[in-house]
Amino acid sequence: MAYHFRGLKILLLMSSLTALAAADDPFVGTWKVNWGKSQMAGLVIEIKDLGDNRYDWIAADNHNEIIADGKEHPDKNGGTYLLTQESPLRWVLTGKRDGQATGVSVWTLSEDGQQFKNEIKRTRPDGSSSTDEGRWARVGTGSGLAGTWELQGSEDSPFTLLIQPYNDGLSFAYPADKWQQEFKFDGKDYPLNGSRETPGETSSARRIDQRTIQRTSKSNGKVTSTDEWVVSADSRTLTDTRHVPGQKQPIIMVFEKQM
Repeated sequence: MAYHFRGLKILLLMSSLTALAAADDPFVGTWKVNWGKSQMAGLVIEIKDLGDNRYDWIAADNHNEIIADGKEHPDKNGGTYLLTQESPLRWVLTGKRDGQATGVSVWTLSEDGQQFKNEIKRTRPDGSSSTDEGRWARVGTGSGLAGTWELQGSEDSPFTLLIQPYNDGLSFAYPADKWQQEFKFDGKDYPLNGSRETPGETSSARRIDQRTIQRTSKSNGKVTSTDEWVVSADSRTLTDTRHVPGQKQPIIMVFEKQM
């Protein structure tokens, strides 16, 4: 009887130590993105005009062919899209999921064809709304949408990242998007869980030290991005530096701790 009692005390002690370690993890908490400190400019995309109202949007090695014929077509995420060219300078794309509209994207080309604005209004899975706007400048030659475009700046809606303990790893979640991923720091691939995720997307992670995590994201086994997450010395700032294959500059997103 005494042996079992001692065993129970050991288990309780181990559980308490595990909980204490999780609470002391600088990554654990609620984080809100600060767009003013983040760096999105410098991203480059290429749009190819394939003829017959067909376009190929190319970001690094990712191709996404779309048709501007005003009809619904399947997309890569299991939903559908409808793209209409309303004028020589304006296109409207509506995305749907299970028959319900999830977002509307308006593409507007400047009169001289050198600037391009993309405004996205969408309904998140939790029912909230967001508005994102990107401003692009043409690089080199081209006409209409066709050509190479570099992101000059963006204005996006804020969102929250929730990081919690998960066994020997962590759980990253974006509550508004009902997106979550749980992984251990063993370098193995773990699936992304979300109502609007593309099938075949996974991530693996390694913990470099107490304040640094490296994560590699893949789509059907092919690397799509590599992130380095770093928590500041005062544990109040979380910086995600994302490298995308084929892009010269990284995406840098800065989060501030809420609680």
